[in-house]
Amino acid sequence: MTNHDHNIQADSIFDHDNNSAESLTKSNLLTKIEEKLNLLAICNKTVLTLEEAALYTGFKISYLYKLTSTQELGHFKPNGKCVFVDRIELEAWLKRHRVRSHNEIAAKASGDVLMRGK
Repeated sequence: MTNHDHNIQADSIFDHDNNSAESLTKSNLLTKIEEKLNLLAICNKTVLTLEEAALYTGFKISYLYKLTSTQELGHFKPNGKCVFVDRIELEAWLKRHRVRSHNEIAAKASGDVLMRGK
């Protein structure tokens, strides 16, 4: 693999803006790597600040504040001011209201037809 191939591969991993591999400087690459390492560290934590939850979900902090203030998202305020969320509870909240794929719907429909035939 050539050096150019490494740059393109790094570009596809770290830069989702479809910029050319040439525009990916060492500084940009280091920043992207730092962001990915921070995200990995967040994934290993059990309790997240709202800032970390925003990085984890991609939601804006203001939206997360709205969800906590309206009590749509469970949270903790140990000192009455700072807001924390449980990462597992956040993941469960993200996974609610699942929409089935076409294959799942078709499989369920064929299973229902088979059950009616018995």
